[in-house]
Amino acid sequence: MKKTTILLAMLSVSVLAGCANTNKTASVKSDQGFRCEKQSSLGTTIPSKLCSTKKQRDEAREASKEALRQSQSGILTEQVTGRN
Repeated sequence: MKKTTILLAMLSVSVLAGCANTNKTASVKSDQGFRCEKQSSLGTTIPSKLCSTKKQRDEAREASKEALRQSQSGILTEQVTGRN
């Protein structure tokens, strides 16, 4: 009987400690705009999990816009000068 009580008390403490830890990490993640998404890769049907912060997503968006601008300006230059 005493062993069961001790075991139940230890189990309760570990469950409560796990719940307390989850709340702290969730608040940190939400402050940074942390988000995970499933992303499918070419050649596989199994999606992978991609996690990023808001800052990382904004930087990737700006880099994509800049790459598009550079590729479009290169095409326009080739058309004007007649180079291939």
